[in-house]
Amino acid sequence: MFKVKRLIWAVDPFSDLEASDEKCLAFLNALNGSQPGTVEIEPVYVITPLQVTELAVATQEFKVSAEKRLETRFKKINLPGVLPYKIIKQKGVSIRERVHTLLDYAKETHTSAILVTSHARKGLLRSLMGSFAETLTSQTQVPVAVVNPHRDTPRPIKNILFPTDLSDASKEAYSSVLEFAKQQNAKLTLFHSLGEFAYFPIELAPDIGRFVKARQAEIKEWQETAKAAGVETTAILEEHGATAQAVTEYASKNSTDLIIMVSQRGPVLAALGGSVTRNVLRESPVPVWVTHTGSH
Repeated sequence: MFKVKRLIWAVDPFSDLEASDEKCLAFLNALNGSQPGTVEIEPVYVITPLQVTELAVATQEFKVSAEKRLETRFKKINLPGVLPYKIIKQKGVSIRERVHTLLDYAKETHTSAILVTSHARKGLLRSLMGSFAETLTSQTQVPVAVVNPHRDTPRPIKNILFPTDLSDASKEAYSSVLEFAKQQNAKLTLFHSLGEFAYFPIELAPDIGRFVKARQAEIKEWQETAKAAGVETTAILEEHGATAQAVTEYASKNSTDLIIMVSQRGPVLAALGGSVTRNVLRESPVPVWVTHTGSH
């Protein structure tokens, strides 16, 4: 999951370049840690028919404009490992097809991870335009890092928040999370929500108490595993509120530098876990790393 050798940086030459580049470069520097240049980074722009007219000349003019913007943009960037930018053309017109164009290229080039910015659109604008970042994280088998250019500049990764439902999928990812935390010399916070018990009838209180004790014991075992791996951990069992809200609020108040989310596959699991991941992406004050079961 975190052994990144090649990374695609999904770029948009017509976005807020200064804010986007500042945040993405800060994250890439943090990801590289003490070994700058070890990750091969390719900036990629997927040009979509929605951005051009049907006239071939207009399409060509738009591409030339994009190339000029990207050329100017990457002349200013001094980061080890950055390759020349690439423009690829999507065949369809939807966001989903744009995402799959990028993912096909990622597979073709044996890419380890993708970096994308989220513009955190809300309400009607989100409904009309959709979200490239959210669609990407729901469709990919490649880990995706999402940076919001309108949030604070990413810091060195010293405090990682790992929300977990203690499922097999989360356990499967845990060893890689520990490896990454140790690599970054970072502290790890295990965050588990008990919010589902908040709405149970009072008559079930004894049973709920047993469930909570079982969860506490299990997360303690996770901490013992981390200790054996040389990683310092804190365990948070959140008893109130929606999971996504609780995660982002904790991140805001506790100097979190990165949130790692594990999304599960399958229609039911994807619907439940995907909803939490989407809401964290929309509200997170820090970069979010999203991985799917089996992609690490």
